[in-house]
Amino acid sequence: MALINTIKELLPLNPLYAEELRQFLDRFGPEDPSHLADFAASLTTSDKDQLQEVLEAFPLLLRMERVLVLLHKELELAAPRRRFRKSVEERMEERQREFFLKEQLKAIQKELGLERTIGPQSWRSSGNGWRS
Repeated sequence: MALINTIKELLPLNPLYAEELRQFLDRFGPEDPSHLADFAASLTTSDKDQLQEVLEAFPLLLRMERVLVLLHKELELAAPRRRFRKSVEERMEERQREFFLKEQLKAIQKELGLERTIGPQSWRSSGNGWRS
């Protein structure tokens, strides 16, 4: 159950995990612990030596324990990546919002016949000296 719960925690971190889980469940089931352990290990970004340690663990319980350690490391690594990705997405959204607002402003100014002076200080209409 610990493996399954940890895999569930990993699913939102990468959309490919969900697809891989679907493929795994098409062929095997969660009631097959040996294949589940191998599948869970394949989800991680562990190096080849760590994965080899899992494969060399012949007793099933030991194999599952080693995989669980790898999954927890993966979750620890994913936390900073998730924060970084969220920060980048927020900045991109803010820039997109600014871009669209500027484009809307340009379109409105064009429709009203207003010209915009260079710089953020003021906008002037084309003749009446009006500022906002």
